[in-house]
Amino acid sequence: MPRAERGPSRMVALAVGAALVVLAALPGYLALDPKWRPWAVRAVCAVLVIAGCRRVIGGMRRALAEEPVSALDAAPPSARAATVDERFVRARDDLVIGSRNRRYFDTFLAPRLRRSGGDDLPLPPPRGRRGPPMSALERVITTIEGAR
Repeated sequence: MPRAERGPSRMVALAVGAALVVLAALPGYLALDPKWRPWAVRAVCAVLVIAGCRRVIGGMRRALAEEPVSALDAAPPSARAATVDERFVRARDDLVIGSRNRRYFDTFLAPRLRRSGGDDLPLPPPRGRRGPPMSALERVITTIEGAR
């Protein structure tokens, strides 16, 4: 609770309460053996310091929670994922798979390339068990793009 909301009667009540606690602890202090009295005073002071620190820390947390977060303290915005056309991704995957697998090239990719570029489109011959090299596929795609 902020100090402005505390009334003077509450402060008086706290002062009277503190005086009663001191008066109640005084006989205990006097009953202690004189060699233990400094330890008792240190223990009471440590408890008071801990209680005060907890109040200060709590007040700081409340004060920081009430203030808006600075733009410099906020987490950076997450980067948007690049939106790529699904057809482009499928075409890219077809080219990569077609250059690695002859059966895929002969069955799927070559007919699609012929449909796109015409039946007279010269397709590169596959090499061994693999499909044509990527450079040869790039030349075919450039030929198809040039015909459009």
